[in-house]
Amino acid sequence: MCAIKRNAPQNNRQGLFERPFKDLYDNFTENMINHNLEQMVKIPTRNNNILDLFLTNIPSQVLETKTLPGLGTSDHDIVRYFTKSRSNGDPSSKTTDSSNHTRRLIGLT
Repeated sequence: MCAIKRNAPQNNRQGLFERPFKDLYDNFTENMINHNLEQMVKIPTRNNNILDLFLTNIPSQVLETKTLPGLGTSDHDIVRYFTKSRSNGDPSSKTTDSSNHTRRLIGLT
């Protein structure tokens, strides 16, 4: 599975991307199609906009994505996702929660 978290380029009021963002957007979209990537974040992460990208080439492995309120004074929600996973060759499927990875990164565990 390939997961990428990036902020998406912003569009103008007419919904059209302006240069130089149009070329970037076109190239990005072409790569998503060529690599069979699907956007898994389908709910707004800031006001009514989806700013976060979580792309995967195996969408069936993603059980759920949801948002949590931003930290402190941030107006940008946190994306939390749950995926199917296997560990150490164990054929039984279990769930992985993205918040466990975040806690380790910021030293809470």
